[in-house]
Amino acid sequence: MGETNASIYGMHFRWLRSLSTAICLLLLSIGLIGCSDTANVSGIVSLDDKPLIGGHDQRVTVMFVPESGSGATAAGLVDGEGRYTLFTGTKQGIQPGSYLVAVSAVQMIRSKDESGPPAGRRLTPNFYADPKRSGFRTEVQAGSNTFDINLRSDAKAST
Repeated sequence: MGETNASIYGMHFRWLRSLSTAICLLLLSIGLIGCSDTANVSGIVSLDDKPLIGGHDQRVTVMFVPESGSGATAAGLVDGEGRYTLFTGTKQGIQPGSYLVAVSAVQMIRSKDESGPPAGRRLTPNFYADPKRSGFRTEVQAGSNTFDINLRSDAKAST
């Protein structure tokens, strides 16, 4: 009977050791996922040296598109002070790398017919909404990044 108890304890010990190892590996992998290099990007968008204000009737969007063509695009809405912060999906931040930048600013115009959809009037030159033509490019580093964007109402498209 003493040998049987010893083998039961040995099996339990091996099982607990295997479980401990599995838990440690799981925690390590979760930790590594959380430690990926990410960057926070924020800044101010201005038009002719004045903050471009986002809000209820005015929608201003900033997009960072990977220059390589692969990877996630990050976007942010401009607030009532002209500030934006980038999000990739629902998570704040972006992967470091080279990005082309686009900005779209639209004033929402309510339909005279209450059941009709609202219309929009662009507040900035159209080419700013195209990352390949906007003329804005930036290199995002891990950590905190500030990228202020000054749009010109009389600007011409970049080739």
